[in-house]
Amino acid sequence: MGKENNEVARELTSDVVCTLVQPISGQDRGGRNLTTDNFFTSVDLADQLKNKKLTLVGIMKQNKREIPQEFKPSRQRDENSPSFGLTKNLTLVSYVPQKNKSVVLFHHSIMIQQFAAIQESLKLLNFITEQNVK
Repeated sequence: MGKENNEVARELTSDVVCTLVQPISGQDRGGRNLTTDNFFTSVDLADQLKNKKLTLVGIMKQNKREIPQEFKPSRQRDENSPSFGLTKNLTLVSYVPQKNKSVVLFHHSIMIQQFAAIQESLKLLNFITEQNVK
């Protein structure tokens, strides 16, 4: 890990996380979820964890290319307004706690019940927002 032939290895964060979850990955019972901060959360990591029968929830950095422009901070978005992006396996929630700021929550699941995923995302987002306000 780190440097290989004097070149910084790509996706180091994903490699570190995959190494750490090795003991719990691929278990038959499944149902394990990993929660990460914005340093580790990525779609690439979510795909790798999916192959290990794990799911991922985390906050994403605003500079990630996977985040659509509509989910990033903007003067046009009202305070306390959520935006949702849903695909078959991914949920992206952008929340504006105050003007010109946004928090992006990422959720990846092997089989998503979309309504349940939105409810869980909102609960987690409310918790995170409450912690940041304190």
